[in-house]
Amino acid sequence: MRALLGYDRAQCGHSAVGAGWLIDREKQRTMIEPDGELIVRIVDANDAPQVRALMLAGFEQFKTVLDPPSSAFWETDDDVAAAIERDGAAIAGLGETAVGSVRFEPEGEWLYIGRLAVLPAARRCGVAQGLMFAAEAEAGQLGVTVSQLTMREVLPGNRALFEKLGYEVVSIEPHPRNPEQNTLRDAKSADVSPTPTPRPFGS
Repeated sequence: MRALLGYDRAQCGHSAVGAGWLIDREKQRTMIEPDGELIVRIVDANDAPQVRALMLAGFEQFKTVLDPPSSAFWETDDDVAAAIERDGAAIAGLGETAVGSVRFEPEGEWLYIGRLAVLPAARRCGVAQGLMFAAEAEAGQLGVTVSQLTMREVLPGNRALFEKLGYEVVSIEPHPRNPEQNTLRDAKSADVSPTPTPRPFGS
């Protein structure tokens, strides 16, 4: 999968939410969408520079919206490599182009999913859903039944995405570095299925 950050497919408008995903942990632990277009690959610390590059590119447009900005902007390649080595991450590709990434870490009886990022030009292609499914699959492998994540209240698009995937808000707290902006914590149990909203490619 090439480490490209310029994916540009104006036709992309379908959703990959729904049945038909495959997970083969013996063959690169890869998740493949039925038409073979979207691939989500579990990666290791060697992929940290690419994970970080995708994260920064995906987060860039929110830099002026979030106050304070995400701590993701302060991370180095070494920081990301250490986090992946300790916990885990995945990269999504459309064709041979890397277009998104996510990280996850076990915390007691649940899995925390964070740093979900998709390149702006590759959104509405099911990439975020695929990355979330991959992270949730890791939760199952770790024997935990609940996935959790946090997000800023000022990003309603993120909230809508996670609600569609079956997540529910379990707490709302002021951000520790700015009480004027709230942070939402969402949770999803393994037995909650996402609401499928597929639409034809190019719609």
